[in-house]
Amino acid sequence: MLSSLVRDNVAPLVPQFIRPWTILRGGANDFARKVAVDFKVRDYRVKTIESPAELRQVLALRRSVFHYEFAGKWLSLRSDQDEFDVHADHLAIFDEKAGVIAGVYRLISSSFAAPFYSATEFDVSSFLAAPGSKLELSRACIDRNYRNGVVITLLWRGIAEYAKRAEADYLFGLSSINTVDLRRITEIHRYFSDSGILSETFGIVPRGKYLIDGFSEAFARTEAGQGQIPEAMPALFKTYIKAGAKVCSQPVIDRDFNCADWLTVLNMSGMTAAYDKKYMRE
Repeated sequence: MLSSLVRDNVAPLVPQFIRPWTILRGGANDFARKVAVDFKVRDYRVKTIESPAELRQVLALRRSVFHYEFAGKWLSLRSDQDEFDVHADHLAIFDEKAGVIAGVYRLISSSFAAPFYSATEFDVSSFLAAPGSKLELSRACIDRNYRNGVVITLLWRGIAEYAKRAEADYLFGLSSINTVDLRRITEIHRYFSDSGILSETFGIVPRGKYLIDGFSEAFARTEAGQGQIPEAMPALFKTYIKAGAKVCSQPVIDRDFNCADWLTVLNMSGMTAAYDKKYMRE
């Protein structure tokens, strides 16, 4: 409560030109969208953002969710911007009636020969070398006041439209669950294995600094049938799995955001019939 009061009442007093969360680095002031998506559903506008000003709005939401909510910081002067943002498109759900962004997804297409965020935690070289166009989904977040089926559906409709325009064969990215407990992580991974969600098709492996010490041994001790459905699985992760995505890696731990990450891949040709009909054929 106190931290919210500080953020809402003290942070605005910091001069605009030295607020690190509003400064766009690395040429991002020249940001331009690559693929145009833009449509309206009632009071919501779904579009890939077009300007540095809109990118600032996206980064403000990401900072609020990732820094304060997920990482549990009391006060953060850091921007959530990284070196991948300028190479990406940013799909945003605008509540035009309230004048705010309800949810965002960062989209990076292999068509633009851009670096991928997932490659910081996993060696994805064998996956990227496989035939087909790849579309990475990352930095997904929804304002806490909009975590409902409407916004998730709109995000997926936007992703589907973008994927069609970018001619993507695969959607991939990091999927996170808010836990760093080894036992819990192994139980979740066992659930993925028991449920047929786990796939080793692409030979994706964690990078050294993100390896979880003792994971292989702990997982070996978790017998078949001992996996547990991850109640803490975010709605977007659940939606991704229901659409037909596979978990294609061991988990890693992201200490910056106190979460476990898996690399998930959705082959567009293997999308479940329900999702294909609902999103791809509208």
